[in-house]
Amino acid sequence: MIKKWLVAKGLGLLFLGLATINSYSQTVEDHVKAGDTHFKEGDYQKGIVEYKKAIEINPEHNDVSIYYNLGAAYGFLGQHEKALNYFEKARKMSPDDAGIYYNLAIGHASLEQHEDAKENFLKARELFLKKGDDKNALKVEEYLSKIPATEVSEEAAESADSGELQGPAVDKETVELIAGDMAKDKKLGKELTEAEIELLSDYPERGARLKEIADYATAAAKNAHEADQTVPEDAYRHVLWSYLLTKEYDTEFAKKVTDAHEIGDTKNTEEDHIMDYNNNEVGRRYAEEEYEESEVLEKVMSDEGVMR
Repeated sequence: MIKKWLVAKGLGLLFLGLATINSYSQTVEDHVKAGDTHFKEGDYQKGIVEYKKAIEINPEHNDVSIYYNLGAAYGFLGQHEKALNYFEKARKMSPDDAGIYYNLAIGHASLEQHEDAKENFLKARELFLKKGDDKNALKVEEYLSKIPATEVSEEAAESADSGELQGPAVDKETVELIAGDMAKDKKLGKELTEAEIELLSDYPERGARLKEIADYATAAAKNAHEADQTVPEDAYRHVLWSYLLTKEYDTEFAKKVTDAHEIGDTKNTEEDHIMDYNNNEVGRRYAEEEYEESEVLEKVMSDEGVMR
């Protein structure tokens, strides 16, 4: 269970070394620990199942972190009404927790419930300032500035809200801790760069999907190379990865992700970075030109613009 999350509050205890609640039976603790593990791995649906099992066994428990984590898990899955339900339960149990109000605001903003979002953001800012957390207080100010003052058209709302209010926010330190654990468990191909950590702290709701896309591209490139040794595995991996990111999101965000992967990476040579930047751009171009995924490998093999 963690305190640094503005979302996965319970998980913080794993890193901060705080004691778990001794009143739980071992069975409840097992479900909570299992839920925490699934949450850290980005498998929010399985985390939800485990947390709910813990509640079923002991409906009268008083651990706010379980409700907090349930709200966060539903938030990451885009089920904002369910997220709000659990964050409200957490608020009643811990009415002075700034992170809870913060996430309530995120949920309301995602549902375009602007007045409720504003009310909770203001309360979160008050509590953050009270405990001297200027960093998160400033983050709240940024979100407040994006909330429409009055009802606006759908087009205007999209312009005012570029997507930053679609999921709970996570601080950089938490991303570093989780990434570090995943790297130790060999769940990441390599350690995240500083730029990647910054990106994930800004777009935490996309983290699990980003990893799925990266893993898929890596496996596809490896399999293609094993089937045909002439396939340039690294080049194909980068092109396919960037192509899939562009298809899933858009060109601008795909570039942010792939650039973040290169920035600050000291393990590759300058020549490697030049090749990767080039092939990432090729992948975005294939997506923009609306090639099918099944055509990407053939293009990589014949396109002189691909660096090998």
